Amino acid sequence: MRKELLIAAVAATCMIAFASCRKESKTTVTAPKLNNARDFVNKYGPGLQVFRIDVANLPQTITLLGGTKVTIPGGITVNGQPVNGSITVEAVEILRRSDILFSGTNTNTSDGKLLKSKGFIYVNVKSYGRNVDNYLTTPMHIVMAASPGDSTLLWRGDTSVNGSGQLGWNPRNGGSVKAGPDGFEFDFNNLGWINCDVYYGIDLPKTTMHVSLTNNPGSFATFYGTTGNTYVFLCLSGTNVVAQMYTPDGAGVKSYDNTIPIGIPARIIAFSIKDGHYYVAQKDIVTAVNETDVLTLTETTADAIQADIDALDSY
Repeated sequence: MRKELLIAAVAATCMIAFASCRKESKTTVTAPKLNNARDFVNKYGPGLQVFRIDVANLPQTITLLGGTKVTIPGGITVNGQPVNGSITVEAVEILRRSDILFSGTNTNTSDGKLLKSKGFIYVNVKSYGRNVDNYLTTPMHIVMAASPGDSTLLWRGDTSVNGSGQLGWNPRNGGSVKAGPDGFEFDFNNLGWINCDVYYGIDLPKTTMHVSLTNNPGSFATFYGTTGNTYVFLCLSGTNVVAQMYTPDGAGVKSYDNTIPIGIPARIIAFSIKDGHYYVAQKDIVTAVNETDVLTLTETTADAIQADIDALDSY
């Protein structure tokens, strides 16, 4: 009997030890902290879509997740020399207002005028890890979704406007494009940022807008979150305009001079990411002469900022 009890006790001890070992070996996976605007863009911005193509199969059409079609032509070169083997096509598609904010981009022209976005994309091509020549002797053919009969202008992105590290759009020569049954169809010779936008409120009276931030925990962020922490955007109600305020102005930022239409319902949204902490401020306004606003950034969560930005798609 004592032998049986001893065996039972040893067995129980082993079970307890085994359970204890299992409990101690359990690991908890913690999501990495977001420390700056770049981390935020990488997590929430539209992802990079990557395609691998054999040069022998060019031209070849790729279809992006949002439906945009890009035909990559033959004759691609690096330093003027034809490439061989395979190429890698990298693309980003920005079709909604929330995409613009999450990616740290905007709908400003390079001289600060406002654009109404009808969608923009980024296209880059690499050959064995090297960027190919930006200018394509044979253009890409691009088809972007649009309502039949709609029209747009075409724009090229400048990713360091006036050396500021910010994004602005320059018009591409060639006039407007009218949508056919499949949407906007056009040829484009340059890789990089490509935009279908029209001017917004070009004939309306304009003013200069100033936005000051209280409790700003970091520096103002540059294009695509390359540096900095804090973004300030002006979103106009009922239209896909996302004006970024990025010109330094004391404790805040300002628009380009005389570029903000007067008398338009709008929402200012500022958000910041710094060392695992998240801050946001919003204010609904009707734009006025010499519009000046003060926003106080308050700490929140990444999910709350995401929800605030998503809500702008229907604003």
